[in-house]
Amino acid sequence: MDFSHLSILTVGDVMLDRFVHGEIERISPEAPVPVLRLDQTREMAGGAGNVVANLASLGANAVLVGICGSDPAGIRLRRLLEKNPRISAPLVESEERPTITKTRFIAERQQVVRTDRESRAPTSQAEEMALIKTIDEVLPTVDAVILSDYGKGVLTRSVLAHTIALARSLEKPVSPAHRCRICGLISKWRRES
Repeated sequence: MDFSHLSILTVGDVMLDRFVHGEIERISPEAPVPVLRLDQTREMAGGAGNVVANLASLGANAVLVGICGSDPAGIRLRRLLEKNPRISAPLVESEERPTITKTRFIAERQQVVRTDRESRAPTSQAEEMALIKTIDEVLPTVDAVILSDYGKGVLTRSVLAHTIALARSLEKPVSPAHRCRICGLISKWRRES
């Protein structure tokens, strides 16, 4: 199947997924916890970023709208997304919150611990307005919209209502990512176009 003619917007919570691999050789003398000797680190776009990576792997042109911080993790996330020529990511940059970063420490193919860096503060009105402005610019140029909600603040009531109303007014299909199989959804859109 060729999905290269489709352009799909994903709006949602984007994050940096980091996997730190190592070996446990001993228990710490400071506390009864394992000491992980670090070996390698792998990073990728997570959350809504994973949705657009899957869309791009199917050949679709994927557009991602979300929020990232103006921090080193945000820079790293943008660079990872820029590596894929099928992904466009006009992310809203926030001075108020860090880029959501989930770091998993893994030993012997087993996750030992996960750390999360994120803000629990509600999305500000300025962030909402920036998201809506970006969605207004991008949505008319795509064939469909996916909403990817991880409960991290991007899909507020205002952003959600605005996105759905605009998509409907432009006769663009909208689907939540957690309720669809991306490949089946793309096939459906292809049959309808």
